[in-house]
Amino acid sequence: MNPSIYELRVKAELHLVKIEEEIRELLNREYGKPYELECRIKTEESLLRKYNEFSELCKEQVSNVPDILGFRISVVSQEDCPLIAELVVNNLKSKDVIDYFNSPKETGFKAYLCYLENQPVTTEIQIMSQAMRDWTNLTHKEHEIRKYGYTLNDNETKQSKK
Repeated sequence: MNPSIYELRVKAELHLVKIEEEIRELLNREYGKPYELECRIKTEESLLRKYNEFSELCKEQVSNVPDILGFRISVVSQEDCPLIAELVVNNLKSKDVIDYFNSPKETGFKAYLCYLENQPVTTEIQIMSQAMRDWTNLTHKEHEIRKYGYTLNDNETKQSKK
């Protein structure tokens, strides 16, 4: 059965706290330096837009959109990003990693994207420097307009510091 968008968002809300705690515990124990952790659940509009973009890859199920639940870990030094990615992969059971850190996108986007396995909803963790995070936030609307022709108002990001 294909769950409704409402059901996916409820699952994501319940799961967000658990994964956030796991990430914080891991970074506090193994990394020990300052970091920022942001998390968000895709809005209904964003879910539908991403589903339409990736409908073949999603096998006609909205629940297969690759990043219903998203986290972003940003650190001061970009040299620490590979270490954080390794910690996430080894401790949070990442099934797939896209390495835009060593092979940045044409736009200059530079990060690791880790997708966790066996989660109630698809979960992505982005790992990048704080400078890259700031650049990404500044250029996100431009990126959406270039990619989709319009932008969505996504006010569901929560940000917190260690």
